[in-house]
Amino acid sequence: MRRNRFVQAATLTAVCLFALAVSLAHSQSQEQVLKATPVEFDFGTVAEGKPAVATTTIENIGSEPVEITSLRTN
Repeated sequence: MRRNRFVQAATLTAVCLFALAVSLAHSQSQEQVLKATPVEFDFGTVAEGKPAVATTTIENIGSEPVEITSLRTN
């Protein structure tokens, strides 16, 4: 159960850091801005061996297209 929770927390952290990194990388040019919603999840108690699924929406709120060339989770 702890391993599943760690994997979930690591995945969520990776997604949030990715959104933050993209946002900061383009902060000088306000034309490219990404917004992640929600930025935090609470999985509560997850039974061992059971999946925990969370969905986040990454939205381009800028006026220029944004190309995501890679995405990794831990």
